[in-house]
Amino acid sequence: MIQEAERFIDNYVRDEYETWRTVHGVATITAAEEAIARFEQKYFADGLGSALSRPGDTPDFDVAEFAQLISTKQSRKIFCVKAVDGPTFQCVLGSAYKGNQDKFELIHFRKEGGELKIVSSYYTNFDGTFTYVGGEDLGEFLDDPCPDMESSEH
Repeated sequence: MIQEAERFIDNYVRDEYETWRTVHGVATITAAEEAIARFEQKYFADGLGSALSRPGDTPDFDVAEFAQLISTKQSRKIFCVKAVDGPTFQCVLGSAYKGNQDKFELIHFRKEGGELKIVSSYYTNFDGTFTYVGGEDLGEFLDDPCPDMESSEH
């Protein structure tokens, strides 16, 4: 099951970056919203969503502005994927901002309706702990489950 969890996270990180590129490369807000909705439906449990959005309320497509935004992003680094509490997994992800190698988010995921889905999210405090952001509340603060890991290669 850990291999399935690792594949889920690999696909999530890849699709998150590609969706971000799509959202900032399509000409209409409607097309951007549809791309985000597809991504969120695939990876998130009910009641959770991503931080993907188009900047502000930009109705007009500005190639130069969006190209600059895309150039600041990177596919997020995977620090660890671990099994916890039966069928639930946790993963620490890095920042989406190019050049930043810090740990940024701790997510929990498990099968919901037969498919792996993200069920909770915590953001880093930059001190080895993460603070609750949304989804299932597993505590206000959680410790880094992989404090000695630089990154993970599957």
